[in-house]
Amino acid sequence: MQLQYMHIETLTKQDQRHDSIKDRDLIRNKIEYIPPVSSSCNAMSLFDKFRQEDKHTFFPVVNRYEEPLGIIKETAFKKFLFHKFGRQLLENPAFGKDLNGFLTRIPVADIHSSVEKMLEVYAQFNSNEGILIVDNHKYVGFIRPQSLLKIINEKNLSFARNQNPLTKLPGNTMIHEYFSRALVDTSSSYLLVYFDFDNFKPFNDTYGFRNGDRLILMFSELLKDAEIYENRFAGHIGGDDFFLGIKGGNIKHVCIEMKQMTEKFRLGAESFYDTEAIKNGYILANNRDGKKQKIPLVSISTAILELPSQVDRFCSIEEAANIIAKLKKKAKNSSSGFCVENIMKYITNNHCSLLDSITNDLAKPSWSNPKGRSHDHKNNLGYFHGKNEILSIG
Repeated sequence: MQLQYMHIETLTKQDQRHDSIKDRDLIRNKIEYIPPVSSSCNAMSLFDKFRQEDKHTFFPVVNRYEEPLGIIKETAFKKFLFHKFGRQLLENPAFGKDLNGFLTRIPVADIHSSVEKMLEVYAQFNSNEGILIVDNHKYVGFIRPQSLLKIINEKNLSFARNQNPLTKLPGNTMIHEYFSRALVDTSSSYLLVYFDFDNFKPFNDTYGFRNGDRLILMFSELLKDAEIYENRFAGHIGGDDFFLGIKGGNIKHVCIEMKQMTEKFRLGAESFYDTEAIKNGYILANNRDGKKQKIPLVSISTAILELPSQVDRFCSIEEAANIIAKLKKKAKNSSSGFCVENIMKYITNNHCSLLDSITNDLAKPSWSNPKGRSHDHKNNLGYFHGKNEILSIG
């Protein structure tokens, strides 16, 4: 008898995605525990078990390691019930000690798998019974098809409640959950990227909220394109604030990618302005004091917080939020609109600087600076000066 399904180990290792943890809570609530029988059980004992426990139409079968091998249905004994010598056949040691002839193979999924992966595995089998659920390869219960559909429906409803109604991206609740998991997952590095539009309110006041929404949608589509890569999570914090979480990303490559994406947005945003504004590089609009002044065209400030792996980087959500707020402010005030820092700078006494190679590989921009920011044209970097210099990608 097969000791275990070969695909389970692969399923367990490959599907530890960011949404699987939340899925597990939904799955646990729908698991039905049907007492399994051992593969060493003889057929006659199982036949009697069906007669004694008539509420079950099948029983899961496990090996000596508690790994599920499949199920045995009550109908598998039907031909013996009506056979003249059926009971004698089952009692015959040469026949009744082997359950292979009664076994039906059905899908098996790890409890840590996502609901979508479970549905995919279920669809691969011609089975109406459901899915056997394992934890660390050991049988823990069973999910019926109706329960699986309810889990998917509940997940879809939860996602709909927590997504931004305009961009359809995950909202603050899911961003907070991702951020919380990233903080405690020291086995992997993370890059937490925050985007904030610059000069957006004057644009809204001048060109209307409908065009403002179009700008937001345009950037959300760019962000969704950036999310297609593995181990990424994009979210919409609200208004003109966005988030991108990257697990295990190369910081140099990500900085270049984010710089290219925000520049693509800046160029696309110009199409929403009139010809004169594009030519001048600004619009005349009221500032916060109600006075007319020259306002640069819309662009984006980007703040990236690096969470290194294999180090004790514990800090509370509130502390992390304060760090993010500082980075966003520094990005806004920098000559480049780009700020990258390592979280260890804030939670240890040792200063953690970025790789020097990043500064060497970033090319000098060929576009005109929309924010009126000055650049060090020697190395194309803007700096904050203070006790610790902050790298800002130009």
